[in-house]
Formats: sequence, structure tokens, C-alpha cells
Amino acid sequence: MGCSKSNEDFSLYEKGIKISNSNNLNDVNYLNKNGESKKEPNAINMITMTLLIQKDQNDKDDFLDNYIHFLDNKTELFGGRNNYNNLKELNTSNVELYINGKKQRFKKYYKFPNTGLYKIKLKFNISMTNCSYMFYNSIYLIDIDLTSFDTSNVTNMAFMFAGCKNLKSIDLSTLNTNNVTDTRGMFGNCLQLTQIDLSKFKSKQLTEINGMFGGCFNLQNINLGSLYTKNITNMSGLFYNCHNLQKIDLSMLNTKNVTNMSSFLNSCTQLKEIDLSKLNMENVIDIRSMFNNCESLQKIKLSSYETKNLVSVVSLFNNCKSLKTIDLSLLNFENVTDMSEIFNGCSNLEKIKFSKLKSKNLTNLRKMFYGCSNLKDIDLSFLDTTNIINLSYLFSGCTNLSNVKLFSLNNNRNIYIDNIFENWTKLKTIDLSSINTEYIEEFNFMFKGCSSLTSINLLEINTRNAKYMKSMFEGCSSLKSIDLSSLNTENVENMDNLFSGCSKLSHIDLSNLNLGKLETINNMFNECINLKTVNFSNSTIQNISEMKSVFKGCKNLSKIDLSSINTSKVKSLSNLFYECNQLKFINLSSLKLNSDSINTIEEMFTGCINLKEILLNKENKEILKEILNRNNINPKISM
Repeated sequence: MGCSKSNEDFSLYEKGIKISNSNNLNDVNYLNKNGESKKEPNAINMITMTLLIQKDQNDKDDFLDNYIHFLDNKTELFGGRNNYNNLKELNTSNVELYINGKKQRFKKYYKFPNTGLYKIKLKFNISMTNCSYMFYNSIYLIDIDLTSFDTSNVTNMAFMFAGCKNLKSIDLSTLNTNNVTDTRGMFGNCLQLTQIDLSKFKSKQLTEINGMFGGCFNLQNINLGSLYTKNITNMSGLFYNCHNLQKIDLSMLNTKNVTNMSSFLNSCTQLKEIDLSKLNMENVIDIRSMFNNCESLQKIKLSSYETKNLVSVVSLFNNCKSLKTIDLSLLNFENVTDMSEIFNGCSNLEKIKFSKLKSKNLTNLRKMFYGCSNLKDIDLSFLDTTNIINLSYLFSGCTNLSNVKLFSLNNNRNIYIDNIFENWTKLKTIDLSSINTEYIEEFNFMFKGCSSLTSINLLEINTRNAKYMKSMFEGCSSLKSIDLSSLNTENVENMDNLFSGCSKLSHIDLSNLNLGKLETINNMFNECINLKTVNFSNSTIQNISEMKSVFKGCKNLSKIDLSSINTSKVKSLSNLFYECNQLKFINLSSLKLNSDSINTIEEMFTGCINLKEILLNKENKEILKEILNRNNINPKISM
């Protein structure tokens, strides 16, 4: 909608200014303090803009959204940060403002009475040297004409159009960029821009361009033309979040002095192939998340230059779902310490070639192959693991991995191996003889979800310092038997879900295990539907505090003796024997209830419909008898 002629905000006469009907800047007279007329100096710059005001200015949450912020120490032209640039010098003596063809007195805010299109023309006689943040967050800007804008002396264009989320096109061909040094984030989050042409963007002074096109969500074509990058050291996030960019020619970029290319193409989700073969990356140190979330990427040609200075590669190909093969033989990993998540989520990756992946400095391989569900074989026998401290989730989710050559591990320190083989569904057997686990404290989820695992030799696993075994074998549904006699459990505190879902296990012997520090065994045998016997004798369980659903769903368990377990500290016994419908005998002669656990026994025996005899102590006989009666269970009660 256009401007209302009768609206006071659009009047052509305001106190202190007299405007003629002419559009000539020289026809505008300003009054001094004595009421004398004075001419405004000739303008040397003119910018024409089109705004589309879309929100109701009466909305309290967006009260200032329908104002042009022309001059304010806290804001900038169209809502930006013009205290950073020359526009802070604007005042009534050096600027003229036209709105929809009508001259208006320049002031800090201009209120638009209605939604709709507005044509803004701004003339001013400031010689610009700094354009940083000039149109920052101009969310209503949809078109801009810079033909008469003199930028010959401008050195800084950082974030100049950043946040112009409705700007659909921009012509940069008339901009003089000879002296520009900084274009960081220049088009950041210009969500509607579909193409950018830098063929006439010439500046041999350029030193900063990181994030220049970051967040240009709909950008499809970009001509880097004569973009001079010889002096650039940082290209991080250059095309970050350019979701619709399907192809790009990088061959003209000079990267000889670049050290940082982290997130260079991060989240370019439509990009299908990329050629970096001509880029000189000999000084590059950081390529973290360089191709992160490039989920359509199928083909990569890496730089043919030496990369001996490479240090940071975390999440390099993270979530590259369409990538099937990758050749890393051209990359030098000699100085790399952290390779965590480098192939995380590469669900179609079938083959990886490492030839120079030799680094004595490697410390972190966490989630290196996490979710590589199509990877079938891999050889890591060459890895130097001298300084490794983290192997968590290393092969987690590698559902089709069938042939693995593991590295040797002989570190005299605690390292993280939790979830290392989690959901490796094709794993049947594994040789861990080359891995020293003596100093490892956490074995949580180590083999969780390894549904094809049929046997495991625990003699190869040294658990002298183990504290946590939560869900260590959870979901190993093909495991029929397991010998725990070699396990050192003297320091173990947590065995929650240890065998949960091990549906083929029939016998488990925990006798003679030192479980003196064990505190929690919640769901320890949950849904072990074929479990018939569990032996706790001589297991010295004295400090247990949690016993929820320990035998829940053990439908074939016929008898259980818990007399060796001290339950005086237990807080919860809820669902302890839930749905153990073949259970015939229970020994609870040493059971001791406390103020916490006594409130959790209501469903302790729910579903134990075939219970014939229960051994209790005198102290708990009556209360447990009452609970059994409520569940319509009437076993023989012995003491």
C-alpha cells in the first residue's frame, strides 16, 4: 500500500524546514537559528531502495519494525548498526530523504502508516570510507540501486547487507571496490538471494572474506569472477548454509596463504560434487566441518597439494549421506590430533582409502565412523594409538561392517571406549587381544545392540579398573552363553541393563564375583526371555541401592535366590519380578525394607502367576504377604 497524502507523518512541511515542489536537492532550504535560509551542500551519494512493510506496526512485540532507523547511536540505517560506519554523521544539513517521491525531513525514525511497498531515496554528501553493517538486518529491503553510490574510498564492507533476508537481487557492477579490505559476512543470511555476480568486484587489498556468503540459503549461482584472494588467510564459513547451491567453480581462488577453511562448504545440502584439486592448501591448518552436512555430495576431488600443516579435521565429512567412496591419500595427517566425527553419519560410505593417515599425535577418534551403515570393511591396523584417549562410539551404527583389522592399543592410562561397538549388527565374533583395557574405567554400552554377536572371549578384556558396565551387552540377542568368571569386578559400581534384551541367554553365573562396590542393577536382566537360572551365590553384594525391574520379563526364570544380596540401602524394588510368569521359587530371606523401598513394592510380584513358594524373614512376612494377596498370588510362605 502507498503513503496516505493526509497523514501527518508524510507532510512536506515540518518545523525548521521549507521544501519546494522541485526534486532538486539544491531547491531545499534549511533555516538557521535566526530564521535565515541556507542551502544544503550538493549530494555526492544517492541510494534508492524499495521496502516491503509486512508487519502491523501496532504489534507491541514489533513496535519499531515499521520504522526506518536513520540515525541513532544504538541502531543503523534500516535497523542495523550504523554507529560502526560513516552514516552516524548523517544529519539534517547533509542529507535529503524522499519517500514515494515526496521529500521528507530527515529524522531519526520514520513511521510508516501502512503495510505495502515504499520507495526510499536517500541523498547525502558524506564521503564514505566505511560501509560495514550499512544495511544490516534491513528485513524489509527487497531491492536496492547503488548506481549513484560512491564507494571509491571505502575500505570496509563487512556485514554490509547481512540479514537482508528479503533482498532478492543486487547489482554490484557499479561498486568501486578498489580499496576494500574487509567483506566478512557481507551477504550473510541474505535468504532470498539466488545469484551473486562478483565478476567486476576488484580489490587487490582484500584481506578478510570469511563468512562472506554464509547463510545465503537460496543462492544457486555465484560468479567469483575476479575475486582477489591472494592476501586471504581465513576462508572459514565462506559458503556456510548455502543450501540450494548445486555447483560452484573454485578454480580461480588463490588459497596459497589460507590457513583456515573450516566450515567452508558446511551445510551446502544440494551440492553434488566439488573439485578442490587446483586449490593450494599447503598452509591450511584447519578444515573442521569443511563438508559438514553436504548430504547430497557424491564426488570430491581433494587438493593435490601437500597438506603437511593440517591440524584440525573434526567433522570433516560429517553427515555426507550420499558419499560412497573417499580417497584421503592426498591429505597429510601427520600433525592431526583429533579425528572425531570425521565420517559421522556417512550412511552410504562403502570405501575409505587411507595412505598417509599416520600420526603419533592422534588423541581422539570419537564417533569417527559413527552411523557408517554401508561400510563393509576397514583396516586400521596401521594407526599409532600411543596418545589416544577417546574411542567412544568408534564403530557405533556400522551395521554392515563385517571385516575389521583393529589397531594395537597399549596405553597406560584410562581411555574412553563406551559405545565403541554399539549397534554393529553384523558383528559375530571379535578379537580384542591387541587392545589393553587394564586402565579403562567405563565399559558402558560397549557391545549394545550387537544382535549377531554369538560369542565373546572375556579373557581378552582386563577390567581391573572398571567402574561402569551399564548396558555393556544390552541387546546382544544372539548371545547364548557368556563366561564371566575372568571378569574383575571389584571396582564396578553400575551394572544397569547389563544383559537387558539378551533374549537367548539361558544361564548366567555371577557367583564368586567381587561385587562389593556395586550400587545399581536396574533392568539388569530385563526381557531375558529365555533365562532359566541366575547364580548370585558368594557375590558379596553389600552396597546396592537400585534394583528396579531387575528380572522384568524373564518369562522362563523358574527360581531365584537373592539371599546373598544386602538390600538395606535399596531405594527401589519396583517391578523386580514383573511378568516372571514361570517363576516358582524365590529366596528373599535376607530382604530388608527401608522407608524408601517399602513404597515401591506394590508391583514387585505382578504377573508371577505360577509362584509356588517364597522364603521370607519374619520382619517382612506380613507386608509381603499382603502385597502377594493383592496380586492374587498365594504361594507357600516359608521362613
